[in-house]
Amino acid sequence: MTTPPERWLLDTNVWVFGMRRDDAFPACARLLDRIGSFSVLIPLQVLKELSLVLTEDEVRDFYKLVNQYSEFIELSWEPGAIRKTASARRKVKESQHEIALIS
Repeated sequence: MTTPPERWLLDTNVWVFGMRRDDAFPACARLLDRIGSFSVLIPLQVLKELSLVLTEDEVRDFYKLVNQYSEFIELSWEPGAIRKTASARRKVKESQHEIALIS
């Protein structure tokens, strides 16, 4: 029986500095080079941020990497917890407002 690799979430900056092989942040590139020894979940928020910061060529390279390691990289198109939390917070405020009106 084989143990599946750990599943990690990488910050947008790790992707940006790693894809650019930025000399100021060599650990980011080394981390991306190790994909396969761990799996990666890339949430929608990170995908949105990458589309804003990466150049067209860098986006192309990013998706090449995703396709190259498709067994180890999962893209999540689900809205993040922050959006769900904001929605829940809004419902609490609405409930508080309704309680104040009743009181």
